[in-house]
Amino acid sequence: METQPITTCKRPRCPFYGFGRFGYKEAAKTLVDSKGNQCALIITSLHPCDMEMLGIAPNWDECSIKATGGEGVLKEMKDFRVFPSELRPEGAQSWQGIPFEEWMRRVMGAPR
Repeated sequence: METQPITTCKRPRCPFYGFGRFGYKEAAKTLVDSKGNQCALIITSLHPCDMEMLGIAPNWDECSIKATGGEGVLKEMKDFRVFPSELRPEGAQSWQGIPFEEWMRRVMGAPR
């Protein structure tokens, strides 16, 4: 069953935009909403999206990270859980997030 959005939140066409990777080893298979312009693929710090910093709209299809290793990135993410704030059930103390593949479909939609 697919989770439905609780609120509307316009996101760029990038499943990594606005998220951070937290934890170590297995716990690191989590993307947590940072409510900003953080890129979850640059895990050395709270790094903003390079495309946005260049004045370009964030878009995974046009990202230099995808161009240099996108297939490997997506394979690595297959077991990740994503915690977008707009999908968090209202009043929930905790929740399971959604699988990365579902998040990818929601953010990217049909190819453009």
